[in-house]
Parts: sequence; C-alpha cells; structure tokens
Amino acid sequence: MAAMATETAATSNLVVTLTTDDLKELVESAVNEALSGLNDFSEKKSPTVVKKYLNKRDICEYLNISLSTLDKWLKREDFPFLRVEGVYRFRTDEVEQWVEEHKER
Repeated sequence: MAAMATETAATSNLVVTLTTDDLKELVESAVNEALSGLNDFSEKKSPTVVKKYLNKRDICEYLNISLSTLDKWLKREDFPFLRVEGVYRFRTDEVEQWVEEHKER
C-alpha cells in the first residue's frame, strides 16, 4: 500500500493520502475481518450465551439428545423444568446438574 502520512506538530492531526485501490483494499479487509468474526460466533451455536431458559428443541441440541429422550426424562418427577403458559423451559445449569447426578457409572 503506497500511502503517505504527514503529521502537523501544532494540532497533532494525522493526514493520510490513499489511492482508490488502497482504500478499496482497506475496506475489503475490514469487511472480511468483520464477517469472519460473525461466522466464528454463529458456528459456536451455544444457546447459553444468549438465552437463560431454553425450549425443548434447544435443550435437546444443547445436550445432544433426541426429543423422545427428553420426553422420557420429563416423565420423571425429578427432572428440572418449568412451564410458562404450557411451554416447557429449561435452565442449562439445573439440567446439567441433573444429568451429572443421574449418570450411569
């Protein structure tokens, strides 16, 4: 990149002269870096980062279990959940603790 920079002593301003191609390269680089950061975030897919309470689909994905397995666990009286207007909600910390306590050894 062939940019020229000059600094004036009195005001401490930096003046940068860029060609159109230099500016285009800088913008493309910034956009690619920003998009890369978005891709990194979306690949994590960790609902706990965004949500405190998960729905049935999300908790199944979080635990890597099927919906039928979750339905079996829901029939147990000690499985942690709450229902809000008939919709199941799960706190990951409570569910993780339940799973740890019920591991087969």
